[in-house]
Amino acid sequence: MISVGEIMERANHSLVRMRREGEDLTLEEKAEICSELELQQKYVDIASNIIGDLSSLPIAGKIAGTIAAAAMTATHVASGRLDIEQTLLGCSDLPFDQIKEVLENRFNEIDRKLDSHSAALEEITKLVEKSISVVEKTRKQMNKRFDEVMKSIQDAKVSPIISKINNFARYFDTEKERIRGLKLNDYILKLEEPNGILLHFKESRTPTDDSLQAPLFSIIEEGYAVPKSIDDELAFKVLYALLYGTQTYVSVMFFLLEQYSFLANHYYEKGYLEKYDEYFNSLNNVFLDFKSSLVGTGTSNNEGLLDRVLQVLMTVKNSEFLGLEKNGVDEMLNEKINLFNKIKEEIEGKQKMTLSETPENFAQISFDKDITTPIGDWRDGREVRYAVQYASETLFSKISHWSDPVSVREKACPTLRMPVDQTRRNVLVFRKFDSSKPQLVGEITPYLSNFIDIDRDLYNAASNPDSAVGFKEFTKLNYDGANIRATFDHGRTVFHAAAKSGNDKIMFGLTFLAKSTELNQPDKKGYTPIHVAADSGNAGIVNLLIQRGVSINSKTYHFLQTPLHLAAQRGFVTTFQRLMESPEININERDKDGFTPLHYAIRGGERILEAFLNQISIDVNAKSNTGLTPFHLAIIKNDWPVASTLLGSKKVDINAVDENNITALHYAAILGYLETTKQLINLKEINANVVSSPGLLSALHYAILYKHDDVASFLMRSSNVNVNLKALGGITPLHLAVIQGRKQILSLMFDIGVNIEQKTDEKYTPLHLAAMSKYPELIQILLDQGSNFEAKTNSGATPLHLATFKGKSQAALILLNNEVNWRDTDENGQMPIHGAAMTGLLDVAQAIISIDATVVDIEDKNSDTPLNLAAQNSHIDVIKYFIDQGADINTRNKKGLAPLLAFSKKGNLDMVKYLFDKNANVYIADNDGMNFFYYAVQNGHLNIVKYAMSEKDKFEWSNTDNNRRDECPNEECAISHFAVCDAVQFDRIEIVKYFVGTLGNFAICGPLHQAARYGHLDIVKYLVEEEFLSVDGSKTDTPLCYASENGHFTVVQYLVSNGAKVNHDCGNGMTAIDKAITKNHLQVVQFLAANGVDFRRKNSRGTTPFLTAVAENALHIAEYLIREKRQDININEQNVDKDTALHLAVYYKNLQMIKLLIKYGIDVTIRNAYDKTALDIAIDAKFSNIVEYLKTKSGKFRREYKSSYGERSLLQTNQISNFIDRKNIEHDHPLFINADNESSELFSKTASNIDVIGTLLLIDVLIRYFSKQGYISKESDSASDGITQAAALSITEKFEDVLNSLHNESAKEQVDLAEVHGKVYAALKSGRNSQIHQILCSSLNSISTLKPEDMEKLESVIMNSHSSVSLPEVTDSANEAYGETLHLFGESCLHSDGILTKKLM
Repeated sequence: MISVGEIMERANHSLVRMRREGEDLTLEEKAEICSELELQQKYVDIASNIIGDLSSLPIAGKIAGTIAAAAMTATHVASGRLDIEQTLLGCSDLPFDQIKEVLENRFNEIDRKLDSHSAALEEITKLVEKSISVVEKTRKQMNKRFDEVMKSIQDAKVSPIISKINNFARYFDTEKERIRGLKLNDYILKLEEPNGILLHFKESRTPTDDSLQAPLFSIIEEGYAVPKSIDDELAFKVLYALLYGTQTYVSVMFFLLEQYSFLANHYYEKGYLEKYDEYFNSLNNVFLDFKSSLVGTGTSNNEGLLDRVLQVLMTVKNSEFLGLEKNGVDEMLNEKINLFNKIKEEIEGKQKMTLSETPENFAQISFDKDITTPIGDWRDGREVRYAVQYASETLFSKISHWSDPVSVREKACPTLRMPVDQTRRNVLVFRKFDSSKPQLVGEITPYLSNFIDIDRDLYNAASNPDSAVGFKEFTKLNYDGANIRATFDHGRTVFHAAAKSGNDKIMFGLTFLAKSTELNQPDKKGYTPIHVAADSGNAGIVNLLIQRGVSINSKTYHFLQTPLHLAAQRGFVTTFQRLMESPEININERDKDGFTPLHYAIRGGERILEAFLNQISIDVNAKSNTGLTPFHLAIIKNDWPVASTLLGSKKVDINAVDENNITALHYAAILGYLETTKQLINLKEINANVVSSPGLLSALHYAILYKHDDVASFLMRSSNVNVNLKALGGITPLHLAVIQGRKQILSLMFDIGVNIEQKTDEKYTPLHLAAMSKYPELIQILLDQGSNFEAKTNSGATPLHLATFKGKSQAALILLNNEVNWRDTDENGQMPIHGAAMTGLLDVAQAIISIDATVVDIEDKNSDTPLNLAAQNSHIDVIKYFIDQGADINTRNKKGLAPLLAFSKKGNLDMVKYLFDKNANVYIADNDGMNFFYYAVQNGHLNIVKYAMSEKDKFEWSNTDNNRRDECPNEECAISHFAVCDAVQFDRIEIVKYFVGTLGNFAICGPLHQAARYGHLDIVKYLVEEEFLSVDGSKTDTPLCYASENGHFTVVQYLVSNGAKVNHDCGNGMTAIDKAITKNHLQVVQFLAANGVDFRRKNSRGTTPFLTAVAENALHIAEYLIREKRQDININEQNVDKDTALHLAVYYKNLQMIKLLIKYGIDVTIRNAYDKTALDIAIDAKFSNIVEYLKTKSGKFRREYKSSYGERSLLQTNQISNFIDRKNIEHDHPLFINADNESSELFSKTASNIDVIGTLLLIDVLIRYFSKQGYISKESDSASDGITQAAALSITEKFEDVLNSLHNESAKEQVDLAEVHGKVYAALKSGRNSQIHQILCSSLNSISTLKPEDMEKLESVIMNSHSSVSLPEVTDSANEAYGETLHLFGESCLHSDGILTKKLM
């Protein structure tokens, strides 16, 4: 729960905007302020959620929205949202009316959307709804952020363009939301307004000034959305605006498609086919127009908006600077690229919305059937017309014109003859008699030219409410060939029609003609014939269908209702009885929201309810998904007879709670049902004190909260109601009565003796709450009852404190008139006078000062006086009053903030002048040394700057300022120095122009240097182009040095293009490129490198740019220089200590840099001035991972080993026969690997045959793996460290040779040979030699860039290794053994379950 102290601190600015007593805030104003008080629950979102929970709520009538709102508000309050903060504005009573309105609007929208679509519009509707959800989801997420972007963009060129996007987006959202909840007729009228919103939004794609397209293309064409560097904040903001505007543009298209689709469908349902054609045509035109704008026409010179935006996104994504510092931008770019590609694909995939060709009506009409009139709509003298429509898969054409009228004379059901459609489309046929509503009468499939208009008449006959006539006509038409399986209204057949009309004769006949699947066939909403019969109360047909074995528990598509649900809500008792006769019936089946048929029976009335309750298996207390029972619904409906019927079952749990622990009694109190409340309270089992969860609100709390005084009064008089029950936060009914201003309730509470000093958990008494509320008259009522006006909250606030800090003038004056203590302090050391100052209560301040003038300069714990607080909150009249009363005009708080500083920061020139006139100290400064002049400069208030400069007798900017001495340590600096520096640093170009141009201060603070340092290109251009300052400046370090060091790429570009010297000394022998390297600004480095940088130039430490890059760990820059500027640098160059780049990389323990340098061939043997190689330094420093890596690259191990062992050298004569038995190579091979004792003479004294030995060692590893033999020494249990290191090194180097054969640098980079060497050494040393095979295979598997052809090459190299080894004394059988081993290695590592298999898959 949020404390009052936090509320006062956070919400002060919101509260002071409140009107004084007697002026009511509008819902919108209250909602805005309550939101600022962190009531973050958005009412529209809540409404959407509650509709999702209660969409099938079985309660009828106009109260549906009200009931849902009450349920939702109960949930809202019960969720712990009722807090003291809500008392400040009456926020607690805000949601009910507003949410009720929102809910009713949403229900209207749902009703419209649940209307079925014509076949021609179904696919269009699906596409639109799917696409809207994708686009709008991310657009809404961007909405709030876009507001922030708008406020922060000050650029004169860009701001007007962004404003156009913002204005259009706001208008679009406002209008869209405004029409959303209109009722059907109002909705249609709004959409059809001449020059209305549809026309306006259609024109958004035109290049007019007030369109959306114009500013979007302007941004793209001017390049405003392409950042020049990672610090180009303006461009990133414009990019955000471009993306937001583009998504809005797409949303507009889908909105228009949605509305034209709705209008076309509406008029189709009405039978106004001419209007249908009009909007159907508009639908297609809108799509094609917007498609052309969004994805272009496919020609190179006509790219669409999406293509152009995607190009911008890819340009930004591929920027060099972004590769180094993504900062989350890359993720956003990828998200938008994916989104726009998806939208583009969706739009491009839809060539058109409709078939462009309108069919000609070639129908020839003849009455060939012997069906005489009258029958159905066929009456002599009537005129009949026909129209047709093409249908091809999901595309439809407009409907043709009507044929010439044909008079009906004695015959019905004509034959229509038409030419076969050459493109093989279906043809829908419509019929109209006289001026009546047209009907779809059938569909002609391809290759057919004759159509007999008879099926619709069969459907109409089955629908005829006159059973006798309907049966007669049905029999005749069926006999003459009408199709009983033809579908019409929303996918319904004659089975549905007969079920609805109740024509049991027709249905009886149909059951013998139909298959079981046809009896269970659903329409487009999932209604089967038995659903329709149950919903219409046709019990006989229900019985007939049950006897024919239809599915009794089948469910509709949207709400998942069974026939029993429908019969229950209609109150059809006989139908219910017929349904219950089925042994398959599930009386407790749930719908989408968990409501059972018994829930629906609440609407059906007492008789149907009694029928349900007589069933043994009925669950009387069944709960919906939100925990509502039938008894809850009966009370919500305020239907006591129904509730009594439920109670008569003796099974009802009257205290059942929903998901928020709310009982039926709670709902009666919420909705103000007095008589129902009385009935409930009189029930013996009722628990009147159940509380909601987690809000802990009782029924009495709710009655007071919703201002139902009669219900609350009754509950308080009831003996079983606890009037002192505490809700969450310790809030009692008494507290709520004060919050809601219920005088009648308070009077009754006083009469029954309620303790008026009840305290909440934060120790708020009713008087505290009254002091904060909008009902100040309650204060005197409570005081008259003896309330303690000196009571304090946990934060030490008295009622007078809260009245002043909440801006309640009348409340404060009432308390003061009752002689309360005006000198009490709260936990912040503040008195009521501080509150009056903060909230601008002049009358209260005057009243307190008139009593005690000494408080005018009283300080709180932050050293703020009333004057300072009034100044911080801009209460002018209060400030002037305090000063007139002798307040210290130069008062400073703990941060050093004074009144003059506050008004200068805000830009209030009048108050600055006033304080000057009152002799305020114009040199007063805060704790950071900031005086009023600096505040004016930093915040761009040129008017105050000019005024100060004009007041020479009071303010002199040439005075030395010691307050900021730490910024100017080597000299005494004047105010002018800091002011000019600030103007440049804070990018206040107009003030810079005034200081430099008007006043001629070219030298103060070095403005060009400072502008370059902070990257303010506009100021740099102004100083160079209009004030003609030298681009190299007058100091040792040039503007280019500053811009390069800070990575301001656009400034660097500008300076160099205007002649700045790229090799100018920036100090210590460093140049601009050195500065850029030290801060890792790759883009700047690349630009300078392309513009004449001397790469051989050394700084004072003898370091070139290349060595600087290595020393600064600038990996990307070092690689760039090596790769792109190899001709300008020497990779082996040395500094004054003769250290190479490799030495430096080791010093800084940068293994990545070491690998990079070795990759590009640096000499690892070079020694520095201390006779140390890089490896020596690593060994001395004990950098073990670097040592391991360098050992695999340097050959140092072998030299040291050979030196250490003298004549017992590592490599002796290549006498293979000494350790290989020609008869059993696998047996004696261990002699080779285990030649680790000091007296061994198995090896050559020279290193010339190392490749042979390495290959043999590698092959031997493989043999040991496949033969499952270990390396068992005959002379010692483990190999000596030296020999083991030698063996591991030889295997690793041979493995490296295998990798080198690929000529694939990426592959080699992915294998850390130092790591391989370490693992091989560890395996050999521990005797786990069989693991070496896995180590090598695993290393190959780690290479992600290998292609199948690389696999084949690897296999070839390994398989052919033995052929390159000189084995003079090895027999053919031994040689074959090596070959077989290598073959097995290739099969195992590269094929069966190794990388080749994986790569190929």
